[in-house]
Amino acid sequence: MLVEENRIQLTGEQLFIKLVKEYKIIGEQGIINFSLKHLTIAIPAKYTVGNLLFQSQWLKVWMKTEKLWFEENINSQTFPDFYLVTTQVLFC
Repeated sequence: MLVEENRIQLTGEQLFIKLVKEYKIIGEQGIINFSLKHLTIAIPAKYTVGNLLFQSQWLKVWMKTEKLWFEENINSQTFPDFYLVTTQVLFC
């Protein structure tokens, strides 16, 4: 685990362990609300929650909150959404 600019750098496996074992994300439920003018509805579809969770939005904010290092892919239409390892090697 490296520390860069006060952010912790994790591998994909370490990130998975942090989400599943420490943050205990498995089995949790989320709600998506959509508002337009004066009407708000809840979006019940599970795939929508999964898309928001792992295609940038929630995961990006969570990683920032946890002070984890990541870099977004500048081409949002290609894999991966995030890079977890910097090409610059730092020794602490």
